Amino acid sequence: MMTSSSADSIAGQGANPTRPAEAQSTFAATTMFNGTTMHEKGGVAQNIKGKTLLGDEVDIESNRTTGRYSSKAQLIDQAMLGVGMGWYHWRLLIVTAMAWFLDYFWMKSFTIIAPAASNEAQFYYTYNREGYLFVSQFAGLALGSLVWAIMADYSGRSWIFTSTLALAGVGGLVGAGMPAYTGLCILGFIVGAAIGGNQAVDAMLLIESLPVSHHYLLAMQGAFWAIGSLVASLIGWTFTEQYTCGTYATAAATTTSGSASASSSTATATAAAGHTHTARDIVEVAARQFYDLAAEGSEGISASGNSSCHYVSNKGWRYIWWTFGCITLFFYLLRFLVRFYESPKYLAAKGRDAEAAQVVKDIALANKSSTFLAESHFAQVNSQTDEPSPRAVIVPSLSVRIAPLLFLWAIIGITYPIWTNYIETYIYSKGVLEVTPTTVTTNYLYKRYVYIALAGIPGPIVAAIMAEVPFLGRKFTGLILSALTGIFMFVSVTSRSDGAWLGWSCVLSFLYFAQIALLILFTVECIPSPIRGHGLGLNLFVWRFFGMIAAIVTTFAGTKISAGAPVYVSGALSIVAAGVWVITPRETRAKAAQ
Repeated sequence: MMTSSSADSIAGQGANPTRPAEAQSTFAATTMFNGTTMHEKGGVAQNIKGKTLLGDEVDIESNRTTGRYSSKAQLIDQAMLGVGMGWYHWRLLIVTAMAWFLDYFWMKSFTIIAPAASNEAQFYYTYNREGYLFVSQFAGLALGSLVWAIMADYSGRSWIFTSTLALAGVGGLVGAGMPAYTGLCILGFIVGAAIGGNQAVDAMLLIESLPVSHHYLLAMQGAFWAIGSLVASLIGWTFTEQYTCGTYATAAATTTSGSASASSSTATATAAAGHTHTARDIVEVAARQFYDLAAEGSEGISASGNSSCHYVSNKGWRYIWWTFGCITLFFYLLRFLVRFYESPKYLAAKGRDAEAAQVVKDIALANKSSTFLAESHFAQVNSQTDEPSPRAVIVPSLSVRIAPLLFLWAIIGITYPIWTNYIETYIYSKGVLEVTPTTVTTNYLYKRYVYIALAGIPGPIVAAIMAEVPFLGRKFTGLILSALTGIFMFVSVTSRSDGAWLGWSCVLSFLYFAQIALLILFTVECIPSPIRGHGLGLNLFVWRFFGMIAAIVTTFAGTKISAGAPVYVSGALSIVAAGVWVITPRETRAKAAQ
């Protein structure tokens, strides 16, 4: 189990011990760090320098509010720069990257299982409710992002860091065995709530433990978001192809040019797909077409359901969620094998100074380094500052920072899913081959998933490097990414082949993953630790909430909306987001995240 400090400091958890006046007055004028005398001024060790990725000196003073906590956080930042980036931090970086991986890993799983699950006979219904699964997913993600993150401000990061994975893994295993569609949606909500909270808390724990010079690594972790999509697609491909009935086309006429093709002849379609099918396959395709045609004129038969597709021949989607649940529980158990500490900034904000100092010492020991920081440094800060609550000082100064962030999260939450859905509808209307589980082969569909996921992997890495460039920083990198997203959304309407559409989908995937990674980094850097859970949770809630709105629109509005309009609106909103990046009040590059 993760611990917050060594055994002698755990005894003091939950307490804010009263220190005698003698302890507060014995703050040393100088301290030794790695054999060098570090002169102190205002309780902060001087002359410990750090460099950014591109060699600029970091600033631990300007990105701060005033008050007792701010002084303590500055001490911790100075100490962590002295400790340096070592084995403990790289280990923590790898483990917290699992949150990014699992977040999109599970998000992609809903896309993968929805067609097969909603087609199963016991999930039979009178109209298409496949979209309810996505609404449940985003509702869980939204609530989990908010609630777990706020809880982390009150009870710490460490236990949530671990327990949310257990909830997600168990939820996936139970969901795989659901006998009813309503139950599957409920478990989808639970899995979403667990994963959404895990990503938020992992981001907080990492940024509060890294040296200031290495904050950009949080954005680079976004590559694991795309890797999660890739791995989910590969697993889904395997099980869907072998254990799914009546949903995915077994004889789709898929042309290399991507233009629409006739489907009147099953034999012709089979040849075009490059497969050899038995008479039974042809009968199944014909039966499927019969059920689809009958459904159009009958309230008793689902347009998305197949009364001949039963549990025994449709276990693929269940195997997928069972596999995902086991992978998630494996990551959960993995976190017990390596010792991780509570965030020192969280402890300092709670007045648990002895524990905060001990955690920094423990991290230094794990890195085979040393630190000047001791509890006496915090004692001097306490003796010099009379402050009832960190929130009383921090909250009033943050409204200007948070408002633009909320707007950016809302835009990115709604534009990409709306564009993804309606660009498909738009280009279908222009004669491009419709790519759905019932019109193309499983191999064809999943190759697209893989290509789009691969295109997203370098996005966060590029965004992190750009954000470290002095004349770009976080703000102008965000401006460039948002502007390019809007431009390419507009240009994507020119697609007149499946290949062109796939190309633009890959470009937008790159930009989308890059924007998410950058925006999470910028958000946690803007919000101080005492209310970081509240601030980050609220922003991620807005992101997921507008994703839910997008799912509702695409489910219930569907073709009632002109296909081109949502695409153009999404592009326009992305351009607006570029302008919002310009007016964000603070650049956080090379500055400490208080």
